Amino acid sequence: MAMGVIATVDQWVGVKTLRLGEASVIGNMEYSKLTHAAIFGYALFSEIPDFYTLV
Repeated sequence: MAMGVIATVDQWVGVKTLRLGEASVIGNMEYSKLTHAAIFGYALFSEIPDFYTLV
């Protein structure tokens, strides 16, 4: 149930952000999530990034 609430809030915030912000800035922030996910995956779950992740 908590995941459903968090996903709903995430979608709502994302739509609000696209309405209020510039697409060039928001796009860069969205791509930075990939980097953060790889770092957190390595630090928290000992996931080794593969070649495609690093590229």
